[in-house]
Amino acid sequence: MNKSRFTDNNFWILRHGEADHVLKGAIASGTETKANASHLTEKGEKEVGQAAEKLVKQLGKKKLDIIFSSPYERAKETAKIMAKKTGAKIIIDKRLAELNAGEFNGRLVSDFHNAFPDVLKRFSDAPEGGENLTDVKKRVMNFIMEAGAKYDGKNILICGHGDPLWMLEGAAAGLSNEEIIKLKYIEVGEIKKIKFNNYPFNYLTGNLDLHKPYIDSIYLKCEKCGSKMARTKEVADVWFDSGCMPFAQYHFPFAAKAKKSDELKIKTVQEKIEFPADYISEGMDQTRGWFYTLLAISTALGLGPAYLNVIAQGLTLDKNGVKMSKSKGNAVDPWQMIEKYGTDALRWYFYTVNQPGDYKKFDEADLGKAYRRFIAIIYNSFIFLKTYGAPAKEPSRETRLSLIDEWILAKLNNLTGEVTKSLEKYDIVAAAKATEEFVDGLSRWYIRRSRRRFQKPESRSDLEIASAVLRHCLMELSKLTAPFTPFFSESLYKSLGGLKLSVHLEDWPETKKGFLGAELAEKMDETRRISSLALALRAEKGIKVRQPLQKLAIKTGKLNAKDEAFLDLIKDEVNVKEVVFDGKLAGDIELDTVITPELKEEGIIRELVRLTQELRQKANYEPKDRIKAMLELPEELRTVIQKNEKLFAKEIGAEEIELKKSEKFGAEIQTKIQDKYIWIGIIKN
Repeated sequence: MNKSRFTDNNFWILRHGEADHVLKGAIASGTETKANASHLTEKGEKEVGQAAEKLVKQLGKKKLDIIFSSPYERAKETAKIMAKKTGAKIIIDKRLAELNAGEFNGRLVSDFHNAFPDVLKRFSDAPEGGENLTDVKKRVMNFIMEAGAKYDGKNILICGHGDPLWMLEGAAAGLSNEEIIKLKYIEVGEIKKIKFNNYPFNYLTGNLDLHKPYIDSIYLKCEKCGSKMARTKEVADVWFDSGCMPFAQYHFPFAAKAKKSDELKIKTVQEKIEFPADYISEGMDQTRGWFYTLLAISTALGLGPAYLNVIAQGLTLDKNGVKMSKSKGNAVDPWQMIEKYGTDALRWYFYTVNQPGDYKKFDEADLGKAYRRFIAIIYNSFIFLKTYGAPAKEPSRETRLSLIDEWILAKLNNLTGEVTKSLEKYDIVAAAKATEEFVDGLSRWYIRRSRRRFQKPESRSDLEIASAVLRHCLMELSKLTAPFTPFFSESLYKSLGGLKLSVHLEDWPETKKGFLGAELAEKMDETRRISSLALALRAEKGIKVRQPLQKLAIKTGKLNAKDEAFLDLIKDEVNVKEVVFDGKLAGDIELDTVITPELKEEGIIRELVRLTQELRQKANYEPKDRIKAMLELPEELRTVIQKNEKLFAKEIGAEEIELKKSEKFGAEIQTKIQDKYIWIGIIKN
């Protein structure tokens, strides 16, 4: 890159030496008078002298030409010491002044930092009557751009203060705000050489800016003749330029070495570039813009269509269907939504809210729902596996799977085929909706119905099988969702121990033969439907799910008495002792709601187990932790616990049960069961 408006100078920065205000930990900025001026201490003068010796050594036989100084006394005193040592002339520039701390001027530095703890926000937030870091960066960059253009081949020293020199060092190197705050803050009396790159800087903001007109200050050197090359400012038409994109990027037809024959031209361009494009995706407003010019120019060249498929996106409106506008106050800041929900949640919302070409009535409440019904569910499923699952292991064809394992793997297999087929047709919404439905089933049915296998497994083997199945589902999900939610999918893949460098380097999942298909899915769907009806009826009757009931009668042609595994799922889900078939039922189900003393007793135990397990979570105990449980109960409930003490202890992971209140506990609760006050406390044993 050749020289442009900035000439070949060397720049050093020097923060003033120790001064009076530094010893006090105070801020010395704003208007300076003789009464409030801060002067160098004896130590500060020595620090500047040492900095001068260091600079002279770096310069060698060369000389320091100019010293620019802040107008504050401590900076001018620093500049005078440097001038005496080097012979350079001093120029005072008010743009190098300390950051104006406004209402904090004269107060402690710690007060300012407590009021503005987030350094990054200091670029936008300013104290009353003061500046922010962007204001400082703008003025110091204006200074150095002016100095860089005015002088040529000079050695220049800049004497100033902490924040302005911090901004100058970072911005002059073309760093972003996030990168600047990672720079080592310049110390009192420290001198350092800085880079002032020959970049296009925006004189309005002090930031690196590669756009017009700032980019026009940059010239390239011609490799053939050594002359200066500048950007061509003239264009025929911006839309014509964009329509030429597929060919112009390869300098067609000049670099194609084609003869006059149109056939040879066509053959050459199609061999050289990937043409036509498989698809093009842009907003509906591009119908008469880019979509049209690409097609028109390609057709004019005799090359046919420039693209084979179009995904046109509808415009985004506010939640009431009104075009967003700052003046109307209905505009939504996308960065706020991204910061709050994440980029992938925003993507998923637009994939599933409606068809791509439809108008999008954006509502933050709907965005939150999209996040919770998909990304949050997958994340919680991963956390469940991490908390309760066995070490990594893939399910094999020889693995003895339970019915619900076979079902979820069959659903996953079907999902893979459905997503692949939909994406090949560019039907993004169908693919996303199918994935969302699978995730719902994985969480609300597979994990819920397998919870006991993870938390209180009957055997190590069953825990390993359930863990392997869930891990496999999540791993395949990370691949299937990678085109939709690239960052979340990458994180999930890595967290599951993916072997490739990235999920985006994995092969696309393929459907597999050998899983049970339509019949299994149909019977499981019926199982879920019957369970849902029964749970709704329990809720209508006001009977909690933890209270066991004796019988559920069903009328269905899709399940029969031989489907024991499906009926067991219904029993467990609805919490009934038996499921019977009755073809004479008026409706689909009939629930026996008579609660016998035995059923009531079992319900009490389940309720006490639930309360105790919640206390374990409240105390942050892990599943492996053994506890001591203390209960203060009325006589009726004491009798129930005494009869079922071993079962209760096993369910809550307790080594000891005491039926009395204690003053020592890790967590406690006082509540009611069947209108009777109880107290439960637990402590790690």
